[in-house]
Formats: sequence, C-alpha cells, structure tokens
Amino acid sequence: MKAIILTIFAVFLSTAALGADITGRGTVREATVFPHGAIIQRIMTVNIPQGASRISMEGLPVDADQRSIRVDGRGDFSIGAVDIVQQVARDAVNAREREITAKIDAVDKQIMVVQSEIAALQKSSEFITSLWQNREHTKQNFTLESWPQVFKSYTETSRQSIEKQRRLAELQKDRDKLTAELAAARGGGRATLTAVVNVQAPRATAATINVSYMVRSARWAPVYDARLDTRTSQMQVVMYGLVHQTTGDDWSDVSLTLSTARPAVGTQMPQLSTHWIDYEPQNARQTRGAPDMAMGAGMMAAPRAAMVMERDSAANDMAVEADFAQATVVAGDYNAEFQVPGRVTVRSGGGNDSRFRLSTMDLPAQLLAQSTPKLDQNAYLSAKVKYEGQAPLLAGRATLFRDGFYIGMANIPFVRPGSEYTLSFGVDDKIQIRRQVMGDERSVVGVISRDNRITRSFRTTVHNLHTRPITIEIFDQIPVSRDTSLVVRIDQATTSGFTQDYNDVRGLLMWRSQFNPNEQRDINLIYTVDASRDRRIWGL
Repeated sequence: MKAIILTIFAVFLSTAALGADITGRGTVREATVFPHGAIIQRIMTVNIPQGASRISMEGLPVDADQRSIRVDGRGDFSIGAVDIVQQVARDAVNAREREITAKIDAVDKQIMVVQSEIAALQKSSEFITSLWQNREHTKQNFTLESWPQVFKSYTETSRQSIEKQRRLAELQKDRDKLTAELAAARGGGRATLTAVVNVQAPRATAATINVSYMVRSARWAPVYDARLDTRTSQMQVVMYGLVHQTTGDDWSDVSLTLSTARPAVGTQMPQLSTHWIDYEPQNARQTRGAPDMAMGAGMMAAPRAAMVMERDSAANDMAVEADFAQATVVAGDYNAEFQVPGRVTVRSGGGNDSRFRLSTMDLPAQLLAQSTPKLDQNAYLSAKVKYEGQAPLLAGRATLFRDGFYIGMANIPFVRPGSEYTLSFGVDDKIQIRRQVMGDERSVVGVISRDNRITRSFRTTVHNLHTRPITIEIFDQIPVSRDTSLVVRIDQATTSGFTQDYNDVRGLLMWRSQFNPNEQRDINLIYTVDASRDRRIWGL
C-alpha cells in the first residue's frame, strides 16, 4: 500500500514538472519593410505554470525564412530549444499544390536574379555618372566623339534598369497570382509554420513570447509628387512609401518602419575579370550627335503631356489645408529608416497597396529652358535643385505638376545629400525654336597645296513668347578633328557669346542668355573644314 502511494505521488510530481502545452497565433505588432522583403515581429502573451512547458505560436507565413527566425521573451522563465514545424491540412496536399509551390520557388529564384541584375546596373550607372562628374580629370581620354558613346552607354544602362524594374514588377505579380492559386488549390486551407518554444519557469508566471522572422512576400517602393511653382521658383517634393504585402496575414494596428537597407541584394562585392581592349575596326561607324544635356533628368526628349487641372476652384485655395502626418527619419551611415507615426494597418493581398507620406521638401529651384535644335526643335523647361535631406533620396517614379497642372511622369534618380539633380517639366510651348540649314558649300582653296574646303552654316531662331524674361540655353556642335591636316574653324560670322567645349566636351557649343518678353533672336553657326584633296573625310 505504501509503495502504491509513493508511485502515485511520483507520477503527480512528474506531471506537474511537465507543465502544459499552450497554443496560440499571436499578433503582428511590428514590421520593418525593405525594398524587397520585411522583418515581422509577432508577440503572444500567456500564463505558464511552474516547470517545463511548450508554447506553440501558430500561423507564421510559410515563406518565412526559417534561418531568420529569432525568439525572445519577457517574464520569469528561461527559453530552451525552439522547433519550427510546417503544418498543412491533409486535403491541401495534392499534385496541383506541389506544382504551384514549385512555380513559386522558380519565380523566387528569378526575383533574386533580377534583383542582383538591378543592383549591378545601378553600380554601372553610378560609375558612368562619376565619369561625367569627374570629366575634368578624364577629358584627355574622352573626346567629343567619345562622350556620345558614354551617354549612349548611360542611356542603355538606364533602359535596361527600367526593363529590369518592369520585369521585377511582373515577377512580383506572377508570385502574387501563384500565391492566390495555391490558396485556392488547398481548398481554403494554407500551409503555415509553427514555432514551438520550450520554456522552464521556477513558478507560475505571465510570459510574453516575441518571434521575429524575415519574409520575401512584402516590399516597399518610394513614389514622389514634384510640384513646381514657376512664379516663386520653388519646387516641393513629397515622398511617399508604397507598401505591398502578401504574407496571408493583415498587419493590423502595427508599428511600421520602412528601411532603405537591401538584405536581398547580397553581402559580398562582385569580382573583377580581365578588361580587354583592342583597336577599332577600320570600317566602324562613327557615332554622331550632341550629348544629352540633362543626363541626370532623363527628360530632354520626353513627350509632351496633356495638362489636367489639379485644383477644382480658386475658392479651394483659400481654405485652410489639413496637415499631413509624416514619418520620422532616422539616418545612419549606411541606410535610413522612416518610422511611420502611430499604428497603422497594411492588408494582405495582390490588390492592396498602402501609401504613407514620408517627407516633404520645399526646395529653391533654378529655372531655365534648354534646347538642342539639331536633335529636337522644342525647348524644355528644367528645374535644378540641391537636395539637403538627411538620408539619400531613393530612385523612384515622380508625378510632375507645373503651376498646379499635372504634366506627366518622370524618374527621380538616386541622390545623395548635398547633390544637385534636375527635373524636366516638359515642353515649353511659349518658346519657339526653328533651326535651318543655310548653306553646305564645297570649294578648293590654296595656291600650292589646293585643299578642299567645306563650309556649313546654320541659323537657329529663338522666340520667347512669355510675358516675362527667361533664361534659355541653346546647344549645338562642330566636328572635332583627329588629324592635324584636317582643320576645323569657327567662322567669324558665328553669333558671339557662346561657350566652346562646354562642360569640357570637345566641340560642344552653348549659348546662354536671358530673353525678354516677346524677344526674338537668331543664332548663327558657321564653320569650315579644310582637308587634303587626296584624302576622304570620315564622319562628316
């Protein structure tokens, strides 16, 4: 009888020591979203008995990176082993689900490749930009004929980057669609992860379990409104964060932070390979044409957009405008974070995007009209501003407004604090430009050597139809010789006041002057080329 009592007492103690199995879903309380991916913090508060217990937090997204899962807690207890278990309803495991899951994995791999390609293109763009910014030190290696090729490379890099961004957006849409198909294939059920946390408590206590994890099915991107006031020469740039997530859980009443860090891009630098050079083939075609004057803006040849009135009436302008809650910026040496004020909700789903206002910048703008009549007989209104923000300005799409009117879209480049950037606000219809070929003559000069002479002349007519003065820059060019026997001269009849080799680009000419209201001027360019009669000119 005594042995039986001892046995029952031992079983009772053993049962008490085992504690309890506690299960719950927890609540998403914090989210830090990156351009590609997010770190989620989910918390669960429970009461645990004395001894050992297992706390199971269910409902973690199945695409959570299990290597990133971290567990901590608050309370009088210690945390032991943590197990991650995938749970799937039996009726959800079928051939169709496995097929879709394989497709999602393939899309994820493509996304990682495209993200790496975008990062490489960004590095290439920055390198070309550095060449332009340091052209004073590189001008001996880059002639007039070289710069168009450099700008062509920049344009091609920008084009590829845009294509890669479009491709990335398509892949994200494909992934969202496959995620929805996977949910349908599972008959309403979906696979989830469960974090099983083993704890030990010296006494019964309240415990808070925090589980953080990285997901790939969330992202954010900057978008901008750029509002130019030509009357005050001010440009207001409003930055928004567009957040998208398809984790399967709505983030309700969460603390949201948007970070510029890019954990998905990679951690190691690429390796250099051998850089080969060789002579250009004899029959290679020479690139002709003036370089782009607004490389940073990328808008010199933008199509003119139909203007849509933004304001409803003048009476609305007199009303008191509501203030916008904006994010707090925390800028570090390597990245910046935007802490969205208050607690917010971001719903899960392919068509649910949440937009948050991050910052507003009022910047003085230098206004001028620019034109390259040789390529395009339109004048483009440009605004150059100096960015003085705390954190780098991320590249993104901008909606442009000029004097309250919508005029189109543009790309804002990546801009570091203290740097300048230019946005082109479309064609200025009140500046008329016409370029004419006035002459293309060939003659023989000299008494002894008898060289060939080619004389070309052009006239550009500029008419300011504005009711106020405006600064206008006209760009043109003359050919540049690679041979001392091939001589290029600017004729004295050329309109004076130009800058030759503008921005250290050989052969590039720029006339800058202020035009009064309704003022019209002609800009004449005449140059001659003297060449040996027995040699054929290449590139003219």
